[in-house]
Amino acid sequence: MEKAQGALEYLLLVGGAVLIAVIILSMILGLGATAGSDANSTTNAGFNLTDKKRCEVFGGTNCGPEPPATCIAPSDCDPAPECKKATCDAGTCGTEDMADGTSCDGGAGVCNTGICSSCSTCADYLGQCGLISDGCGGTLNCGCTDPGIECQSPVCSAGACGSEFDTYGTSCNGGSGICDGAGNCTNDFYDDFEDGDSAGWIADGLSISVASGQMTYDAGFDGIAYTSRSFTPPYTFSWTAKSMPEAYHSFVVGANGLNTSTNMVLIVMVKSNGIVYWYRKTGGSYWSSVGSSVTGQPLSSNDNFSISVSGSLITIQRNGTPFTSRTMSFAIPVGGVGFRDYTINEKGTVDNVRVALS
Repeated sequence: MEKAQGALEYLLLVGGAVLIAVIILSMILGLGATAGSDANSTTNAGFNLTDKKRCEVFGGTNCGPEPPATCIAPSDCDPAPECKKATCDAGTCGTEDMADGTSCDGGAGVCNTGICSSCSTCADYLGQCGLISDGCGGTLNCGCTDPGIECQSPVCSAGACGSEFDTYGTSCNGGSGICDGAGNCTNDFYDDFEDGDSAGWIADGLSISVASGQMTYDAGFDGIAYTSRSFTPPYTFSWTAKSMPEAYHSFVVGANGLNTSTNMVLIVMVKSNGIVYWYRKTGGSYWSSVGSSVTGQPLSSNDNFSISVSGSLITIQRNGTPFTSRTMSFAIPVGGVGFRDYTINEKGTVDNVRVALS
């Protein structure tokens, strides 16, 4: 009887202890829930956390996902990916797309439905040229690639790339030739003096200067300005006489120095009546007369002259029409071509000097 009574008392004590533990635990959990309800911004998160912890305390499984991040403002949330921005909606962090056209990738792209799209470059439009949209609200100004063909240059026409022939006189072959205007590099000579210097010319007994795309020559007594490059006949020597010395316009072919040339030919044209006097340099300072021609054509500023030299024959054209000619008793020597002046302050000015080799 006493043993039974002792066992009963033991069970009552254990049951009471368990009951007390349950009451205490319920009070603790109840207090946690009450405290959580005091903070409105974290109410849902608090209950979620309590439920999750209660599940975990009692050894439950599948206790649910971690609660979402909580926030008061978007700045409380993690940085959003490019082309999206952080949001805070009812205390929960999220993202939304940036406006289409927003710059991204350091300016190399724009946002499009939340994705950064790269801007186009001219490299994406090979063969096209001019003003082209870059797909990002900007405008490209694309040029054309050089065709890499001597005497041809790239050209943009109606938005498409092509090529065109370089103008006559454009330097080619590393500066040793000129373009003929038809896409060919020739060994001809051309000087329009647009470079502003007299490179390629020799001043012997006079001074030369270049300005405004023209060359002016002026002698104190007698002198010639001629090309440093020598030419072997046949060839055609042409130029524009922008202005002439007061009484004459004179030029030379086969020049190798004022007083060191043999058989250099001097042609003196009288401005007032077009009479032409022919001279031959026989060495030293002496000019030997070899005759004259009567043309009856007075000269004018801006006249264009063309001199064809072949063997011993010299043929002159003025403004595209025959002027005069003469067959010398000797072959015209290899040498430079140029102009002569022999009166101080009676300057001559020329432009667009050409020597076309036959």
